[in-house]
Amino acid sequence: MGNRIAAQEDDKKTIVTDRPDQTESALTVPAGYLQIETGTMFEKLNDDGTKTEATTFNTTLLRLGLFANLELRLGADFQQIKTFDTASNTLQSGMSPLLLGFKSGILTSDNGYDLALMATAFLP
Repeated sequence: MGNRIAAQEDDKKTIVTDRPDQTESALTVPAGYLQIETGTMFEKLNDDGTKTEATTFNTTLLRLGLFANLELRLGADFQQIKTFDTASNTLQSGMSPLLLGFKSGILTSDNGYDLALMATAFLP
C-alpha cells in the first residue's frame, strides 16, 4: 500500500493557471491533460462625463496538452457593455470573438526564468 501512495504522489502535476484576460505563464499543460480556466471580470471607466461599465461573464480558456511542451488553446466569453452619458444610455452584449491558439515552451529553468512562444488568433 505504501508503494501505491508514493507512486500516486509522483504522478501529481502542479497546476499553473493563465487566468484568462489577465496574465499568461510560460509553462504549458502536460501532454494528455485538459485544463479549464474560467472567471468573471468587471471594469468601470469614466471619460469626460461618459461612464462605461463592462462585465465579462465566464471568461473560459481550455488548454489541451498535445506534446511535452506544446498546448492547444481555445477561449470564449460573453461580454455586456453599458454606456451612460447625458444624452442616452446604451447596452451592448454578446459573445466576444473565439480565441484559437497555441503555446510552445522553449526554456524551463530551475531559477524560475521560463520562456515560451504563444500565438493567438481571434475568429469572428
